[in-house]
Order: sequence, then structure tokens, then C-alpha cells
Amino acid sequence: DNNNNQSIHRLNIMLFRSYCTAALAAMAALSPLAVVTAQSSPSVRGAVTTEDVATTMQQHRALSGATGRYLVQLTEYTEDAFQLADDPEPSVDRRLRELQGNSGNNGPPNGAGGPKKNAAFELPNGEILEIEGLSAEDESLLSSGDEVVLPLEATMSGQKINVHGKPIGRPPNAGNRPDRRLAILTGDKTVVGVRVVTSCNDSTTSSASNLQQYIFDDAVNLAKQYKACSHDQLNIIKPANRSSGNTAVASDILNGIVTVTINRCVTTEADDGVMRNEITDAINSAFGVSAPTQIADHFMYCLPNNTFGGIAYAYMNSWMSVYKDSWC
Repeated sequence: DNNNNQSIHRLNIMLFRSYCTAALAAMAALSPLAVVTAQSSPSVRGAVTTEDVATTMQQHRALSGATGRYLVQLTEYTEDAFQLADDPEPSVDRRLRELQGNSGNNGPPNGAGGPKKNAAFELPNGEILEIEGLSAEDESLLSSGDEVVLPLEATMSGQKINVHGKPIGRPPNAGNRPDRRLAILTGDKTVVGVRVVTSCNDSTTSSASNLQQYIFDDAVNLAKQYKACSHDQLNIIKPANRSSGNTAVASDILNGIVTVTINRCVTTEADDGVMRNEITDAINSAFGVSAPTQIADHFMYCLPNNTFGGIAYAYMNSWMSVYKDSWC
């Protein structure tokens, strides 16, 4: 009947949504950024300390010798990526094959197969910048989530860091610390869904209540699908409610959802990296934390429409996934 069809449709959407959430789909590790903060190098070009990183970014100064985390970003580009030639109609079996990587995904507009991969660098406060100029050797040796040190030759422009082919270093004993945990795929994981409102009154289409339903509370929702796909080993749960110290910037976190207001308008040329990092800064400021992972294990940033090319992306072994509007 119609109700069953709607339920199946919602199930397909939620399974697709879970595939797009690479950080959640991999259920990226609990990697508290406090560890990185404690290890961070103060040697940022221009005598800028780690605490001045946000100011450094705004001034487009170079980050050389800075310590943070290397990340791999996976971007899904098209709705058509999930249409298999031999199975044009949606089905749960097909969605499960997609979750296993057998989706027939044609990837980004350049025609390369599969989700597009980009290299990125995460600062101690949770802001993330794209990395350019990575050597083939580093690209093959580095794993998403590794703690790294940028080369002294690294330069910065906008939301991108160029390492100019110079080797990326590792902090002493970075790979041997007992508190470095990657890709823990079981247990309880707290998730916060983030609505966004801009200064031009563009916003995520879904209300806070709707996001709460989609992620946690609907009869068919994201949390239930992860629990089912993991054979009850992975539990997506709401974090504790938390009061905001500045409701002009971010609402209270209630039932796993927060609304963030940023001083930026959405345009077709909008750099989602700028918006994404402004959201992170707003969360840190409103809740008095040094990084969002002090609030929850994972965040789903639901950006307004026309913010970036693609429908969703996330960082492996990280806490962040990003969605274009209705795909959240």
C-alpha cells in the first residue's frame, strides 16, 4: 500500500544518506582534537601561535611547520551515482550493495569513477583546509587521521594549503601513542545535526524538528539503519542537551540538533570551506570548547542549497560530514 511504499522510499533514502556519510559510514574514530592541541607546534610563519590560527586563516598568512591531522575527503557528486544499470528501480538489496562500494558510481563530473578524493589538513580547533601539491609518496603513505607536521615551505591561500611537493612530517612517536584510535566501528556514537542560517536568511530547508526526526526519531531513520547494517553493533545516539553561551551565534543543542547562524550569504560562488570553518568557529565559541569533538563524536553539517558542487562529503577517520540541504 501507499504507506509501505513511502516507508521503503524513506529506507532507500536513509541507506543512501548513510553511504554518503563517509565519516559516519566508516564511523571514523574517536580522535579528540585535544590530543592534537597538546602536540601542536607554535612555529607558524610570522610568529603566530597555535591559539592565533583562526586569525592567521583570516589574514591568509602561511601555516608552515604547524601540526594537525591529515584527512582524506570523499565527495559524492550526483544522485545518479546510485542508479545501477541492471537495477533501475530502488531496492534495499541494491542499497546494501552500494554501501559495500558496488554502486556503479560514476563519480565527479570529470568522469573519474567513484567518489572524488581530496587531501585535507585539520587544525587543532577543528577547522579543515584543503591540501594541494602533495607528493605521490606522501599520498601513498599517509592515512586519513594521521597526525602530521606541515613542511616549512607550506603556503596558504584562502582555504587551501600548498605544500609544493615537500614531504609532510610526523610528530615524534605519532604512530605509537596509545591514545591514537582509528575507525572504531562499534558502540555508542553521539551525533549532532547542524542547521545553518546565513545573514541573508538563506537556511537549511529542514527545520530542527525535521532533522531530529530524520536522524534519530522517525520510524525509519539514520540511527536505525546504522544499527541494522552493523548487526546492532553501532548505535547512533543524541548527546546530552547543552546550553549555548551565545544564542545569536548558535542555539542550544536540543535532542541532537543545533542551529548555527553565520555572517555570510550563499552565492553560486560561495566557498563551502569558508562557511564550514565559520560554522566550526561558531560552535566552539558558543559552547566554550576548543573543538566540536568535546561536544559529540560526530557532526553532520547541513548547508543551505547552492553552497558547493556535489551532494555530500565527509572526512575519513574524522568527526565531520557535510551535506547539501535536502541530502542531510
